[in-house]
Amino acid sequence: TTRVGHVVGLYLRSPISPQQPLDYTIEAIHDQGGLVIAVHPLALRVKGIGIEAITSVINHPSPDVYFDGFEVYNAGLDIYPPLRDKNAEALALYQELLIDYADKIGAAVGSSDSHFYPIGAGRTWYNGDLREALARRETIVTSGYTGGKFEGLNAAYREFGPKAFDRYWELKKRNL
Repeated sequence: TTRVGHVVGLYLRSPISPQQPLDYTIEAIHDQGGLVIAVHPLALRVKGIGIEAITSVINHPSPDVYFDGFEVYNAGLDIYPPLRDKNAEALALYQELLIDYADKIGAAVGSSDSHFYPIGAGRTWYNGDLREALARRETIVTSGYTGGKFEGLNAAYREFGPKAFDRYWELKKRNL
């Protein structure tokens, strides 16, 4: 938790102090070789990163201050009526920011969050190594439980690219 909202740090070797400025936290994660994901953007009621914080990252002069991933779908928001529109808003913002700020905004990411009940309902698909897929922005995001229904996967494929679709089928063949 930063002073302005949540981020997820992946591949950390040691904890980072909470309640620090966003740019400090991002640099601290990157200094450890970690990845920074902006989670539930625009959902301020659940400590998501707001537009001012996102803008501060985009305009930050340091090359070490950037998001590796940007959550465009959070399954926990779908079950909470006051926040249901935040996923659509985050996706629209992400698509807009990609035009001019792809190097600062990172790859599209989906998650289940685990603050609420829909664990497994938000997913990020990619081929090969997660770090490499995020760096190439070759991820797709699916929403909803995938119990035989591929509408979400197909929509994500159209939006975010073909490479991650191959990963989905590879895992499906292995029953994962």
